[in-house]
Amino acid sequence: MPFDASRSSRAGAIRPDPKRYRDAKQVFEACGLLWEAEETVQLTALGDAVRRFLPNANESNVGLIARHAALGLSLAQLRNPTGAGKRYHASMTVFPFRFIWQAMLSLDGKIDSDELNRAIFRVHNADALPTAIDSIRRYRRTGTLADLGGETISGASKNDRLIPVISLASFGWTLMNQKDHAGYYTLKAGCSRLLEVAVSLPARHRDFGSVQDYVEAIASASCLPRDLR
Repeated sequence: MPFDASRSSRAGAIRPDPKRYRDAKQVFEACGLLWEAEETVQLTALGDAVRRFLPNANESNVGLIARHAALGLSLAQLRNPTGAGKRYHASMTVFPFRFIWQAMLSLDGKIDSDELNRAIFRVHNADALPTAIDSIRRYRRTGTLADLGGETISGASKNDRLIPVISLASFGWTLMNQKDHAGYYTLKAGCSRLLEVAVSLPARHRDFGSVQDYVEAIASASCLPRDLR
């Protein structure tokens, strides 16, 4: 990745902070694109497909990869073997992207930051999701934040922690639009049906033995066609 010593927060730095690599790796692992083995990056079948598709990606053809991304991401778990995923309590059986999509599909195809932070992010399992969605409906009628509950993420860096989650759920803004003038994230035209199919398929929360097992499970769920090149 490009590195400019004058912009580094570390005096005298001659190379990027390792955190830049770890952060990017965490994002790509969360999407089922890759894992690291013996200091070598290994691409899943989904990761390889995305790598080959990117040079030709545009607004008119992005749906070709979006449908596979939706199927794979629907099985992504909050608690998983990656560095960040290991921090969650065993009681957390959450499919974060699936839950966000289910909420949006039930709520006119849109959701805002408060609704995510105060309602959806408080959900610990699938059984609690309908209650969270009902609280959002009530909030939209009353305009009272108390109807949503307290914040799960607070402080000055709140948006810095919220935006990465929603950008992952949108698979780099291919499934969803960035905030509109009213402050809502919305589903992209034509993606509602893709997500309806993705969330309709069964999802069983699992304990994976390794990062490789986890990311390859996501890639497998993406239902990519066999590569016949």
